[in-house]
Amino acid sequence: MRPNLYEPLNTPYKGEYMVNTTEPKKSIKIENVVASTAIGAKLDLNQVITVFEGAEYNKERFPGVVYRTTSPKTAALIFGSGKIVCTGAKSIADVNTGLTKVFDKLREMGTEIVDKPEIKIQNIVASANLGRVLNLNAIAIGLGLENVEYEPEQFPFTGCPAPKWSCYCSAQAKL
Repeated sequence: MRPNLYEPLNTPYKGEYMVNTTEPKKSIKIENVVASTAIGAKLDLNQVITVFEGAEYNKERFPGVVYRTTSPKTAALIFGSGKIVCTGAKSIADVNTGLTKVFDKLREMGTEIVDKPEIKIQNIVASANLGRVLNLNAIAIGLGLENVEYEPEQFPFTGCPAPKWSCYCSAQAKL
């Protein structure tokens, strides 16, 4: 009987830094959700920091107020134009909860906010473990060098940027 030469390619990697998983879907984890909204009113950021306990505002360093919520753990970047960016959320529900807290505080301050501000998801960052070692050189060549970003000396990942999404993977099969 001839040995299967491809068997090692189908065996999950069991190195000390890898999780041995045969179901990569179970390892998918949302790391960050970024969303933006606009309340339809200008804001006095000096007044905002008096109402938002623990908020940070240093206009020489950053043109907006940074307000962090703890449950859920998010950060709202509040700008004088009335635009708000929510970052650090682990789900879209967390974005909605975090921004609702911001809207409520702004209403307490006397700011008139449009009834239901449109919340637009700008970016979702997720990670996954494929449970195998990847040959990044082969992936870069297989996808076509003109279609990938691969500079192993500078950045140990292969990147596949696309118009609406991108994927970066490391040799340890982390996406």
